[in-house]
Amino acid sequence: EDPSNAEVAFDRNYLRHQVLPRLQARWPGYSATLARSAAHCAEAQQVLDELAAELFAAAPQNAPYRLSIDQLLGLPPPRQRLVLRHWLQLSGVPRPDANRLQRLVTEVALARPGAAARVAWPGGEVRRCQGTLRAMPPLPPVPPRTALPWAGDADRLELPPGLGCLRLGGAGLALPAGAWRQAGVSVRFGTAESATPLGRQGRRSFKRLCQDWAIPPWLRQRVPLVYLDDRLAVVGDYGVCEPFAVAPGEPALRLGWERPAWLV
Repeated sequence: EDPSNAEVAFDRNYLRHQVLPRLQARWPGYSATLARSAAHCAEAQQVLDELAAELFAAAPQNAPYRLSIDQLLGLPPPRQRLVLRHWLQLSGVPRPDANRLQRLVTEVALARPGAAARVAWPGGEVRRCQGTLRAMPPLPPVPPRTALPWAGDADRLELPPGLGCLRLGGAGLALPAGAWRQAGVSVRFGTAESATPLGRQGRRSFKRLCQDWAIPPWLRQRVPLVYLDDRLAVVGDYGVCEPFAVAPGEPALRLGWERPAWLV
């Protein structure tokens, strides 16, 4: 018997020693009534969970960390909140309070397209991008602009905390193996100079490259920029720049960016 069990300063003990005996004296059958009500609530919650899953699955673009704005706004407010809670739980993001949950609709989903709309709370945040809501934990800090050298014999480069790593081999963007092995490889962050994407005509600014490749605004300062001899070759896992096309029959290697699933 733990002596603290008698301390009514603790809420749990106060209920046990002060409140429940009075309920029992006034309403002898209260415990059965509460148990029955709890069972009814559990059944109702199960039905709500099933409805939330059905509503969420009705939009093919819905996924953890990504929710269709059009579908959300097409639902009545109670179902909007139901789907938002289900989505945030799937995404592993802490659930916000009722006020912030409503702000996800009024301030983010209803924001004008292209607005940098965001609602944050401890452990999570939701942003608007390309017709979807994006759920995520707090973003990692923007890395310094210092270049990270990549040794030619290493098949993996760890990026700053929270950004994952770059890896050679497997799936990824194709690069000429000879150009990679002969160049000094480095990775940088921040804005880059203008470049020409493979298969396109004319140089594009870094902002335009990000728009063409649908890189979210909050990711642009965090996307790894791979340079070969001080020439921009790869932007994250989004695209390769000229003149680093792989010619027919030329040996190639694959470069991929392994990052948290929510960092998209």
